[in-house]
Amino acid sequence: MIEVEAKVALNSSKAKAIRTTLIQKYGKPTQSIKRDFYLSANQSYFLRIRETDKTRTLDLKGRAMTKGMETNDEMSWKVTSAKKALNWLKTIGIEPTISKMKKTEKFQVGAFTIELNYIHPLGHFLEIEQLVESKKHLFQAKKAIKNAFESLGFKPSEFEKKPYYDLMRHSSL
Repeated sequence: MIEVEAKVALNSSKAKAIRTTLIQKYGKPTQSIKRDFYLSANQSYFLRIRETDKTRTLDLKGRAMTKGMETNDEMSWKVTSAKKALNWLKTIGIEPTISKMKKTEKFQVGAFTIELNYIHPLGHFLEIEQLVESKKHLFQAKKAIKNAFESLGFKPSEFEKKPYYDLMRHSSL
């Protein structure tokens, strides 16, 4: 699967207003906390261990970013323990470089996932994503995501141009 997504940074008051709008349009969101550990990241590929209340996965992502629209060709494996997976990777020389905790309120809207995220220390983000099966669907997905943002009052020029990994790395410098 290929994940297509874009995000915009929000201040606290804008996050509250968008949350109210989304609840009015789509109902109550599901909530989760995601703990991510990034390993071996470079400009194009990275490993991530993600832990939620229900799942733990090891993900390999091939990433591309164009005008704030991110596409990730990804593979994912379930792991029984994030801690054991991290320790196993450390034994073969792969160390975590960045970790983040993301508090998420998720709205499932047809083919879209709309998330209101809070990431310490970065702040609030609105993220819209769609999964597609092949590259031939990328153009349509990108257009649909752009339209979804515009329906909420955002322009493509407001899309965050960096992935969370890069934002976290720069915030810790």
